[in-house]
Amino acid sequence: MAAIERIHEHSHIRQTRRNVARLLRRLANLAPGYSAPSRYSNSPLRALTTAALALPGMVGIAQADEDADVGIQYYHYQENMRDDYRLFNTSVQPPGSYANTYTGEIRRVPWEYRPVTSDGEHAYVHLRVDERTRMAFDYVQDIWSGASPIATQPASVTTGASPHLESHVAQFDAQGYPYYLSKYTPNANPNTPNGTPQELVYTRDTQLHQTMSYASPEIRKQANLSYGRDWNDASLDMGAGISDEPDFRSTFGSVSFRRNLNDKRTSVNVGLSYTHGDTHATWDTVYTHRQRTDAYPDQFATLSIGGGMNERRITGTRQDIALTAGVSQVVNKNDVFSTGFGFTRTTGFLANPYKFVTVFYVYPEIDTSLPSGIYNLGISPLQLEKRPSLRNQFTWDTGYLHFFEKFNAAGRLHYSLFADNWGVRAHTVDAEWRQTLGSAWTLTPRLRYYTQSAANFYAPYFFSSDQTGANSDLASHVFSSDERLSAFGTLSPGVTLTRQLAKGLSLEFALEYQKHAGSLRLGGASEATYADFHSYSASIGLRGRLDQLFSTAGGGAGNGSSNVVMDNDARHGGHHGAHGDAPAGVMAAHMLSVGETMVGYRFVRERQGGPLTQGSIALPPPSDGGPMKMVLTGTTMNMRMLEIMMAPSDGVTLMLMPSSVDMNMGMSMFGKAPMKMSLDKERDSQASGGWGDTGVYALFRLWERSGRHLHLSQGLSVPTGSVNVRSGEGPDGYMYSYDMQPGSGTWDYKPNLTYTEAGQTLSWGAQVSATKRLQGRNRSGYALGDEVQATAWGGLHIKPWLSATLRGQVTTRGVVKGEIAASLIPATIYGISDYTPQNYGGHFVDAGIGLHAAPISGALVGHDISVEWTQPLRSGYYGTQLQRKGALSASWSIAF
Repeated sequence: MAAIERIHEHSHIRQTRRNVARLLRRLANLAPGYSAPSRYSNSPLRALTTAALALPGMVGIAQADEDADVGIQYYHYQENMRDDYRLFNTSVQPPGSYANTYTGEIRRVPWEYRPVTSDGEHAYVHLRVDERTRMAFDYVQDIWSGASPIATQPASVTTGASPHLESHVAQFDAQGYPYYLSKYTPNANPNTPNGTPQELVYTRDTQLHQTMSYASPEIRKQANLSYGRDWNDASLDMGAGISDEPDFRSTFGSVSFRRNLNDKRTSVNVGLSYTHGDTHATWDTVYTHRQRTDAYPDQFATLSIGGGMNERRITGTRQDIALTAGVSQVVNKNDVFSTGFGFTRTTGFLANPYKFVTVFYVYPEIDTSLPSGIYNLGISPLQLEKRPSLRNQFTWDTGYLHFFEKFNAAGRLHYSLFADNWGVRAHTVDAEWRQTLGSAWTLTPRLRYYTQSAANFYAPYFFSSDQTGANSDLASHVFSSDERLSAFGTLSPGVTLTRQLAKGLSLEFALEYQKHAGSLRLGGASEATYADFHSYSASIGLRGRLDQLFSTAGGGAGNGSSNVVMDNDARHGGHHGAHGDAPAGVMAAHMLSVGETMVGYRFVRERQGGPLTQGSIALPPPSDGGPMKMVLTGTTMNMRMLEIMMAPSDGVTLMLMPSSVDMNMGMSMFGKAPMKMSLDKERDSQASGGWGDTGVYALFRLWERSGRHLHLSQGLSVPTGSVNVRSGEGPDGYMYSYDMQPGSGTWDYKPNLTYTEAGQTLSWGAQVSATKRLQGRNRSGYALGDEVQATAWGGLHIKPWLSATLRGQVTTRGVVKGEIAASLIPATIYGISDYTPQNYGGHFVDAGIGLHAAPISGALVGHDISVEWTQPLRSGYYGTQLQRKGALSASWSIAF
């Protein structure tokens, strides 16, 4: 657990950032864009899940170091495939023998599961309302899925290709070491003289096997709001937020106070935070079908048996109260020292509801055929882990930051100690070097080492003296086989590259690798190699200082006037007017002038809802009876795109557009018969998402005169989004439908031709675009349909800087080509489901209304903001589909 809860710096460090920032601002030679060490998000909110983001070495969600900034960051986490060992039996029939000779062997087998992956994003806005008042809003969303370990047992009790317990009896010696039958020769035919006698050979089992469970994609969303008040020598910060996911919800609040001393060179701070969490987990009984609910007594949690799906549900609550105190000291113009202490008291349901233990019990019968010293033990079905209902955690950390004037660089060294009443002791040492490269680049290599001892109730598997197999003697004990509570170490090198795009605006790339291994633990026993794995994380982020952005935008980099005023001719003939007030739903509608750079952010939200339609005729719902049926009730898709544009010449503009997407599908079930698929644990919705496809475009100016503009865009969509999102592994897992996959899986050609014209009062534009799939099939066996779209819009200038837009759009979209393999599709649901390729595409007519703002004076010069609502007018669906309910588009951009 400490691997989750102690890999990041503690919250009091946030209070030292202002002293650090003050020092860095004094260092005039330091390149713009440098920021003090990031404060990473605390992890108790994720402690009850197997979230990849909580693992050591994960690139943290960067928080802004200044009081007035804005940013967005996308990140990806990926684990590797782990080692897996199982027992395999082979048999031969010797010549002249009437029975087979069996030989057992522990073998390494191929990994059967897709490992944990996670995609997420973090957006934040930190504002200084006035000289003494600050406000901040942070939003985090991550989507994760994949297989994670739920229990551990000797490899010899898992046979063949099954990852589950196959044997009902296992062999151990008196010291608790497992053995397996490595050779068995039966008695020879009694009618054969001089036959070989029976031979039993047992070999010690030195390998462990992890039973894995695959989690369908799930979305976690977190939002928090904070308020700060500053005085001459003190400040007060308060914050609150909520984190929500399908099986866990938490609410939290915090307050902290900082006092400046010694002419503000010394800061003393204290903080208090409270978190309340509710667990509501559901899992199938395939692992624990014999476990009674009364075998899991816990005053903070309730275990109940489900209905027709025969599932277990566990609900529980927990509370976290944390106190922090720290001090930071500006030693001199080049050095800052900080140290702090933290105490967290956690009570309630602290177990992970998806972690189990393997229990062996004394077998009531003595097997006289076993060699001396080898005994049979029975195997119980997997049991839910049990952890103490109280955890007291103590932390101490200290750090030192030094600026090296000779190298124009800064170095940071940090150490942290963690201890709790569970027996876990952990140490973290991390160092980073932040080096400026020229006037626009910053390179930051870093290295983190982490080591911890095991919890005093951790073991790979457990023993019971209850000969009935009910394990009643364990009812009063706590136990866990969660590898994160074992003894291990991690080594995590990483690097961050920051590019300053303009004054106050920077683009950041980060990459980090983590090696998790028992052998990396310092001092004493550690976990075996069965739990070793490695992972990597990558992120890309855009960050801007609001005060500098508002003072430099519109005039190019280095033009810092905040009182620039553009006349109407300049407004309508320049960058902002030349694209004809294009609505937010139109992309690649304008070009840049030579030397210009633009960054932007787009958001699109589309909804579909029931009832299902056959063409344009609504279909009635199925009757409530007969075989189980599922009806789609609605889908919601949210797409976020980051736009990065630059113009190497006046006639060419280049654009890069990475994206992330999340989808949610609502479902209703009718009928009473059990279904083959669990529908994501009887939920009424299905979630998916992650990185989407990435667009690469080149825009060519064809003609331009007096506010009239014509350009051609040649684009390519790179298939960076997944097309293999599934509900699980094995025979019970199924592929998500075509519209629930984040990407297309194919390289796509995306041309468009755009004309715009801007006048004093009116503007208008038109665009014809297309999407042509360049491959007939993706790796999942299908290709989305081609698309052709024509749109035209007009804009009315309500103010010199504000326009209202009206747009019409006609779209033709083809059906899906190819199909998902039948073996990966769930049992056919109501009528023809969304797994049918012919149930996609059609002819559509839409109307859009929006607002477009391009300020021509003041601090917002250079910013371009648009919002548009698109309403379906006519839909000619192919096959059976949900009805389109409209789309919301919003965009923001800033040019330099």
